[in-house]
Amino acid sequence: MKFSRSWAELKLRKNNTSLKIYRITGHVIFLIMLIFSAFFYLERMVYADTAYYIFRMLNTAGLSVEHGRDTMVLLQLLPVLAIKLHFSLKTVVMLYSVSIILIYYLLFNIAVYVLKSDGAGLIIALILIIGVWENFYNPVTETHLGLVFSTLLYAWLNFYDNLKNIKYPAVLFFLPSFLIICLSVYSHPVTLFAVFFIVMYHMCNKKYFRQFRYYALLLLIVILYFLKNILYAADSNEKSHLMEISALYHNLHGFFQYYSTQWVVSRLWSIYLMPQIILVILLIWLIIKKKIAEAALIIISVMLFLLITCFVFRQGDANIMMEKDFMTVNYFILLPFIHELIYNAKFNAWLKTSFLIIIATVSFIHIYNIGKVYHERISYIKNLVESTKRFDERKFLIPKSKVKMEDVMVPWAFSIETLIISSLDSPDDARTIYIVNNNELDEIDLNQENLFLKVIFDLKSNSDELSKRYFSLPHGIYRLLEDDDNNG
Repeated sequence: MKFSRSWAELKLRKNNTSLKIYRITGHVIFLIMLIFSAFFYLERMVYADTAYYIFRMLNTAGLSVEHGRDTMVLLQLLPVLAIKLHFSLKTVVMLYSVSIILIYYLLFNIAVYVLKSDGAGLIIALILIIGVWENFYNPVTETHLGLVFSTLLYAWLNFYDNLKNIKYPAVLFFLPSFLIICLSVYSHPVTLFAVFFIVMYHMCNKKYFRQFRYYALLLLIVILYFLKNILYAADSNEKSHLMEISALYHNLHGFFQYYSTQWVVSRLWSIYLMPQIILVILLIWLIIKKKIAEAALIIISVMLFLLITCFVFRQGDANIMMEKDFMTVNYFILLPFIHELIYNAKFNAWLKTSFLIIIATVSFIHIYNIGKVYHERISYIKNLVESTKRFDERKFLIPKSKVKMEDVMVPWAFSIETLIISSLDSPDDARTIYIVNNNELDEIDLNQENLFLKVIFDLKSNSDELSKRYFSLPHGIYRLLEDDDNNG
């Protein structure tokens, strides 16, 4: 009897040690992400959507929410506070980059220490780096936040299963689930796939096929997403994507010719190699353990998501946006892998941790290498801005044919990006360069001295409305940069 008790204590101690190892791994991953977010803060924040959000926050000293995705305010609280406290532009931009990782780290700690799910914590840490190379430099994408929130549902369902002597079980089950699903709904519509998968996987894993509350939860998910994204969609483009899925069946004939399909196929041996390796290991394990339902769910989820996403985004986009669009497919692989093989499989903890370290190391190496590409982009913008300092004017136009589009990447926010870059050291250095595409400015009076050309979907604005604390852009007309003027 004494031997049995000692063996039980030894086993418990061993399990606790394993959990600590995985927990420490999650903390280390976040520490590295935090370092990267500070080191590459300009590369992450002075780019397209992110630059636009920063610009709006600086000029309104308030939050900037787009497309009805209200949960994004969480990522903006610290930079907005810094703006209200009159921190420098450079500090605000760096704080925004770092604070996004800090918010994810907060949710990681809620999953681990409040909901007692080390697995959910590890999923949160890894989903932000696996299959994510360029998208690390698009930190304001709502897909990241939506998948992190969705993981809290996984943590909650497992936490609920371990509760004893519940007084109001229905209320305690549905209310937190409802709140977490709402956070996911108001982050991004793609989280429909994630939360639906989580509930289905939990049912398969726990054999809860006869428990009515899970079917009710699935129905609740569908209703919430329908109300938010169909009936009351705040963004017409988002609504059109969802409605477009109904035409999928009649357009499958050109599936392998879609830009999106070819984009995925061309990256099977690069960004998606690690997810494929994990998927193969996972499926082999599930088949050996005769967990056919779980294996079938994963295969169906991956294939269905790829089919729908390739169709919806068949026209293609920038690589950084395509990564974001396909990010959720990694989730269907990572979540069951962590649950089945890291936390439940009886392998040596150090062996499993070594595999996690390899996954994270490979991901960070690729993220760092992509960071060097985006650093070259920032250098190009700085050089172009510097080349304009020999002129008296502070506002410039440059034909699209005269810029290096491989460095610019996405031109629609270039006017704002150059304004931010030029003002980092002092608001008095503010200057802006707008990339002209064909005859888009023919109907605009360029002789207006207070004219500020912002972005293509909100082009004409008044330079007097800019925050003087951050952008002291004087009145004056735009100067066209010719070949001899452009040293960038």
